[in-house]
Amino acid sequence: MVTTVCAPSGSMLPAARPRPTDLTPQSTPLRSLVAPQRRSPFTPDRFAERGVVLPATTPAFAFARVRDGEQGRELVLRNVTGSRGAVLIPLAAAADHARPTLHDRALFADLSRLPRLGPTQVAAIARAAARAGLCGRAARAAAAAAAAAEAGAAREALASLSAVGRTGGPVDPSAGAALRLASLAAAARRLALLPPQLGVLAATVEDRASLGAAVRTEEAGFIAAAARATARFAEASLAPVLALLEDPPAALAAAETSSWPAEAVARAAWILDGWPLLLARWEESEGRGHGSEARALRAIAAALPPLPLELATTDEEQDAVRATWRLEADGAATDQALLERLRAAAP
Repeated sequence: MVTTVCAPSGSMLPAARPRPTDLTPQSTPLRSLVAPQRRSPFTPDRFAERGVVLPATTPAFAFARVRDGEQGRELVLRNVTGSRGAVLIPLAAAADHARPTLHDRALFADLSRLPRLGPTQVAAIARAAARAGLCGRAARAAAAAAAAAEAGAAREALASLSAVGRTGGPVDPSAGAALRLASLAAAARRLALLPPQLGVLAATVEDRASLGAAVRTEEAGFIAAAARATARFAEASLAPVLALLEDPPAALAAAETSSWPAEAVARAAWILDGWPLLLARWEESEGRGHGSEARALRAIAAALPPLPLELATTDEEQDAVRATWRLEADGAATDQALLERLRAAAP
C-alpha cells in the first residue's frame, strides 16, 4: 500500500512504502494525511479534524488522537520520522499497528461503540478503564479520587444554586434543570483551573530557555505561545458561564431556555483537551536535570494539540491559532511506565 505525504506546496506526492518493523507490519493499513479537501490534523479548520487526545498507555500510541475520518473512526499519530504529515490508522486496526496494553484494548473497544466523540466522552471511558484497574493501582486510585472530587463539586454547586440569587427566589435543588446546571457549573470551574497552569508553564519554559538550559529556543517559544493562546481562548469561552453562575436563578433560566452555557463549556473542554497530560509530563521531569526537562519539552512540542481556525473571528485570533500549529516535530521516546504515571497524575 502506497502512502502519501503533504508536499510544502500542498500537493500530494507518492511516498515510499513504510519499511516493516515490529510496530508497523506490512498488513497494517496506514496512510498519511487525508483527502486534499480536508486540512491536516496538525493545521485543522475544525476540532473534529483535529480529534480528541487519547490517554493511551501503549508507547506507540502515546498522545495519539482519535477522530471520525472519511472511512470511519481513526487514530492520528505523527510520522515517526518527525517529518510532515500524519499517520492515520483505522481504530479497528490499531492492534495491527502495535500490541495495545489491556488498558488501551478496553479504551479502543469503548471508543468503537461511542456514539459521539468528544473530550468529555473520551475522558469518561478512559476513567472507567482506569477505575477497573487496567492501568495500575495508582491510576485506579487517582481515577476514583477524581470521580469523588467531581461528585463533591457538583453537590456543592447544587447547594449554591439553592441560595437566593440577585434576580429572584431560591432554586429548587430537586429539579432536573438544577441538577444539570450543577454538573455544568462543576465542569466549568474544573476547566477554569487549567488556564493559569498554562500561563505558569509558558513562563517556566521561557525562563529555562533564557538561562541557556538544554532547551531549544524555538521549541520553548512554540510551547509558550501555544500555551498562552490556548489559555486565552479557554478563558474567553468560560468567562461568560462563570459570570452567569454568580446569579443562580438567571443561570437556571439560561440553562432551561438556551444551549449556549453548555456549548461554551463543551468548547472549553475541546480547547483544553490534552493539556492535563502535557502538564503532567512536564511535572514528571521538572527539576530533574536539563536532559530530563529537554526530553519532556520535545515530547510536549510534538504532542501539543493544535487549535482550529473555527475559534478565530479576527486576523489577530487567526495568528494566535496558528501559533499552536507545528507540522514537523521529532518528539521524544517514552515508555509504558511513564504513560501509566501520567494517567495517575491526570485521571
